[in-house]
Amino acid sequence: ENASAASGQAVAQPTPAPATFRVRVQLQNEATDTVAAAIIDSFHSALLEQLRTVPGLDLVTQDVTAAEPDDPATYQFLVLGSGPSQDNKFSATLMLDARKAARGGYVARYMFQLIGDIGIACYGWGSVDPPSCRDPVAAAADVVGGLRITQFPADPSLREQQQARLLDSSLDPVQRLKALADLASPSSPGRGSSGAESVHDARVVRGAIELAAATADPTHRAQIWRAVRGVNNAALVEPLLVAVRTDPDGSVRMQAVETLAAGFASDSHVHAALELVAANDTRPIVRALARRALAGDATWNEYVTTSLKDAGRPAAERIEAFLYHAFAPARTPGSYLPSAPQAIRELLDTGAIRALTEVFPQVREFPGGAGAKKWLLSALPDMADGPVETDLMVDMIVENLERGVDRIDWLVAVEGLIRRNGIDPRVHAALEELAADDPDLDMRAAAMRLLALEAYPAPAAVTPPPRTP
Repeated sequence: ENASAASGQAVAQPTPAPATFRVRVQLQNEATDTVAAAIIDSFHSALLEQLRTVPGLDLVTQDVTAAEPDDPATYQFLVLGSGPSQDNKFSATLMLDARKAARGGYVARYMFQLIGDIGIACYGWGSVDPPSCRDPVAAAADVVGGLRITQFPADPSLREQQQARLLDSSLDPVQRLKALADLASPSSPGRGSSGAESVHDARVVRGAIELAAATADPTHRAQIWRAVRGVNNAALVEPLLVAVRTDPDGSVRMQAVETLAAGFASDSHVHAALELVAANDTRPIVRALARRALAGDATWNEYVTTSLKDAGRPAAERIEAFLYHAFAPARTPGSYLPSAPQAIRELLDTGAIRALTEVFPQVREFPGGAGAKKWLLSALPDMADGPVETDLMVDMIVENLERGVDRIDWLVAVEGLIRRNGIDPRVHAALEELAADDPDLDMRAAAMRLLALEAYPAPAAVTPPPRTP
């Protein structure tokens, strides 16, 4: 040891162990079907086995409902099994109540649902690719992997493993991209991951650049450039410039433009490149994003509304900028955090609302998938300020409720209308018809539930805030 120190050679330091934290897990399996109950039990058992592999985790499985006040971090899980339902589905829902005594009683909530019949489908948090749910064991592994990234205290060894996976060119690009997504996962109070800091590491930046060059999937390239947004490392400039100039996929160019604008807009080479993009890119939305980087939000806001109103464009192009604006705050690959309805509403005058009611029902793909679509459906009623706009929204919602595709999704918008304005006669009539004789039992049950909301009085009228000119 002394010889090494004298020669100036670095002495490897052991990776610090994560602080010990306690996890309590309870099972409440109420499934009445034998097969469903066995799958839920298997998920619970696999979850315990996965948790036992986490460094520093003190696992408690007995029925304990209160945390000791001196616990530095206590996580209380309930695995709730139920089913089968009317359509022969069962579910295992994992609920987390994470109480942090050191943070003054901070509470974080986390939910994961495993749902299916005999063939299991899985719905969890957003990720580069959907979680593997071939069986309960695979689902449990995905759950614990996500918890280690988003909830549990920081584990330096895990971060090192992710960096190694990202830099390993022998791995499948999807695995490397998952490692980058985990490293870029943002921190928040009560969450242990320091991913937002990890992605600034020079090795992570180098791995992201190498991965972008190696992957043939444009969706993944776009996710890579979004993952490094806000990382102001000069090594990113040249590959991002190459992407905005030459990548054949418009979504990749969009994300590269946004990342350049976020971190390098003052660079003269970047400024010149954005001017060329604003003038010459083949995609109108890419040109609009480049103009926003050069001239500010006003040009973008105008583009969102004018493209919505332009009946000469294809429907997908008319609504593209609106959807991008609605979900643009997302910064983690695969996850979408929508804007507040008020922030979207400020862009829309009555003409834009009218255009939205024309093109929205024609959209089949949403950023963030089915969950994002349901969020936007729930937000639609809040985008209508006056009686004319509300009538337009009601007409669109009722028409799609009766004759559109994905009708049960539109019930989310109906509930928003009811809670905001009370029962509209047209909505009431449509719900009564559905509840009485719709061939879809789920639609009938949902319509009856919404009719029960008539018992609630309509909210008091609220004067909406003035729109930004």
